[in-house]
Amino acid sequence: MFRVRHLFLLTCLFVLTACKVELYSGLDEQEGNEMLALLLSEGIAASKEKGKGETVNLQVEESDLSAAMTLLSRHSYPRHQYATLDDVFPQGGLIQSPMADSARYSFAKSQGLAATLATIDGVLTAKVHLVLPEKDSGNKLSQPSAVKPAKASVFIKYNRNVDLEAYIPQIKTMVANAVEDLEYANVAVVIFPSIPNNTHL
Repeated sequence: MFRVRHLFLLTCLFVLTACKVELYSGLDEQEGNEMLALLLSEGIAASKEKGKGETVNLQVEESDLSAAMTLLSRHSYPRHQYATLDDVFPQGGLIQSPMADSARYSFAKSQGLAATLATIDGVLTAKVHLVLPEKDSGNKLSQPSAVKPAKASVFIKYNRNVDLEAYIPQIKTMVANAVEDLEYANVAVVIFPSIPNNTHL
């Protein structure tokens, strides 16, 4: 009797210590696999299960939750979800003013460029800010004014093990070619290396 009770207590203890909690849910398959591989490479026992639709969920042991979140955060996971043109200009939406449409177009363009930059090997986070010249309203009575040139500012956080600085000219060229009337000289790119894993904040 004592042996059975002892075995039962050990079983309960094992179940409690092996209890897993949800780390992130609603991830796309590729990002979920990348996060899972990172966790496992650092010795954190993680698992993946199917979520809603085409998404996946990640689970870790409760005792590893804090370490897992810290590790993923240092590698900029989960990645920022960029808006698409359809998100900004939904079909059937209300008619907007020309100024509002211009602002939404600039935002959608920025999001698209940032999403493209984020696919470069070594890039953890990318943000693009565009300043586009205002379109002529067509009002003949308005006084002519000097048109300010289009400008772009690019922020990139990258893996310090990658020599991203060597690609800055290509990044500037890509952004300049993607935006109408944007000159190469008016594209500013600022890059920041990630914090090493062994650095405590």
